[in-house]
Amino acid sequence: AFKGCTGLQELVLSEGLQSIGMYAFQSCNALTGVLRIPDGVKTIDSYAFRYCSALTGLTLGSQLTKIGTRAFYSCSGMRGDLILPNSLTTLGEFAVKSCGFNGSLVLSENLTQIPKETFSGCKFTGSLTIPNRVQSIQGDAFREIPTHFLKGLLGGPLALVLALRELQSIVIAMVALQPAG
Repeated sequence: AFKGCTGLQELVLSEGLQSIGMYAFQSCNALTGVLRIPDGVKTIDSYAFRYCSALTGLTLGSQLTKIGTRAFYSCSGMRGDLILPNSLTTLGEFAVKSCGFNGSLVLSENLTQIPKETFSGCKFTGSLTIPNRVQSIQGDAFREIPTHFLKGLLGGPLALVLALRELQSIVIAMVALQPAG
């Protein structure tokens, strides 16, 4: 719909909106501010906001169930926390790869897998709790995450809580730790 619309600077989504389609706002690189997804939105399809590099934050609605592959890929201007609502059950590969989030990451209690490179390149701080339902953490899911975020995993002072009952697979060896700063 608005793919590549480089003049689009502000976006207010209607409360009646239920889904955001594939490529809907891809490469709208002048789009600024915090992107607020209304509570009625259930799906954000693949590539919907990819390369919207001037966005500064993201607030997700309480009924969101799916974020597609690369939906927010390379939204490098995003800062602050990323809170995935508990309604979220499906998260696509590379969903927020290379976003600039530098606050906390709060995962949905209803995720069963964390796909490959989902959070790669983000700069989260604080602690991370992996929900009980997660059965799979795929390759490079947390690649290039700063060392201080993953210290709990490595026995450091931060609490990375792996509260997993039936974890089927986790790829930790592929995590490339980057020094903080």
